[in-house]
Amino acid sequence: PNSPLEVNRTITFANIDTYGQFVIKTTSGANGKLLNFGVDEANALSFIQSLYRGIDVMNLVLQRYGGNVGIGVNPSYKLDVNGNVRIGSGTSSLALKITGDDNYIEFDNSGTYIKGGGNLTVSATSNLLLFTGTE
Repeated sequence: PNSPLEVNRTITFANIDTYGQFVIKTTSGANGKLLNFGVDEANALSFIQSLYRGIDVMNLVLQRYGGNVGIGVNPSYKLDVNGNVRIGSGTSSLALKITGDDNYIEFDNSGTYIKGGGNLTVSATSNLLLFTGTE
């Protein structure tokens, strides 16, 4: 082994009830509440899944009593991400470009600011205030 605890087993995450290489359970037997960790060889991904096996998924809480969470960075905020972020799914999602170029969407207590080099379509059912150039 390369570390004090090393688990070797090839799996393919076929469905929600697939056991990972490392499982923490509340009870013995096939079903029960568990936290499932694994590496899916066929799909080249790693996973963490909280579930009540045979019943449904369960919520997964990070930093239950406080603290920050970082993805690719030592965090300075509740959620700190080094890279691009997408909130939502499909064509109606909100994409935030954080790094790489000068295009961005910014939200603050005085409004929403959008900067980009392409077309912008805006739809509103009440008042809409638009500015051109710099403010």
